[in-house]
Amino acid sequence: MGFLLLGLFIILMLVGVPIAFVIGIVALIGIFGIPYTPEATVTMKMVNGLDSFVLLAVPLFILAANLMNSGKISEKLIDLALAIVGPIPGGLAHANILVSMMFAGVSGASQADTAGVGKILIPSMLRKGYDKETAVGITAASSGLSNKVCKF
Repeated sequence: MGFLLLGLFIILMLVGVPIAFVIGIVALIGIFGIPYTPEATVTMKMVNGLDSFVLLAVPLFILAANLMNSGKISEKLIDLALAIVGPIPGGLAHANILVSMMFAGVSGASQADTAGVGKILIPSMLRKGYDKETAVGITAASSGLSNKVCKF
């Protein structure tokens, strides 16, 4: 059965069917083609695989970051960080790191930190003359670092 599914996968790829449809077609044939596995078992295992608090937490943290952006909390944190480290050279990059530390204390997740801080600070860093790679790199590194530092 495995060789048949692999052969069908390769044939569909060579014909030019999009990869998402190829995976779906081969998976459905695999589910319904196995005689000793009921379809309900496969469906139940798929649902149980998606039933995870971790998978639910990531979109909710990003929602929290968007709510903080719309409520101007992120801008107030940025203003505070710029007041502290703004005058030194590279102050906006330092402010990015400091805001990530404060934001992680509020949200508790690096994904929310990246979504919240990145949406505001990356465009402002680009306007101030930072390279795109530098702005994104500082934001990504400080978001990941802040999650490790603020964890108790």
